[in-house]
Amino acid sequence: MLAQGEGRIVNLTSIGGVGGYPGSSAYMSSKGGVVQLTKSLAIEWSSRGVNVTAIAAGITRTRLLEKLAEENPAQVEWFLERLAIREMIDPQYIAAAAMYLCSPAARYVTGHVLAVDAGFLAF
Repeated sequence: MLAQGEGRIVNLTSIGGVGGYPGSSAYMSSKGGVVQLTKSLAIEWSSRGVNVTAIAAGITRTRLLEKLAEENPAQVEWFLERLAIREMIDPQYIAAAAMYLCSPAARYVTGHVLAVDAGFLAF
């Protein structure tokens, strides 16, 4: 991308990289690292035509989360109670956000972390 002078990088992180919640400090530290990597690379590479952004995904309906919901429904309910839109996010909406960030419409979006989180970070 740098050699050709254009490109889009969309990193995937988590709401845990932007805001906190109990019992996941190691996980949140790793996701926070992705946020800082996104911002640093945006500063370094955007002048060379490569925009770097990230998506902070919220409680997304995946096999892993559905398994967690079966094993520990109280933990999943804790998150759902803290959402403005009280439902798990369908993965297609994470993909749609990535498509936007890669599109010409996002030409001037770089260094940004877009939360697709059903409102978790609003509280």
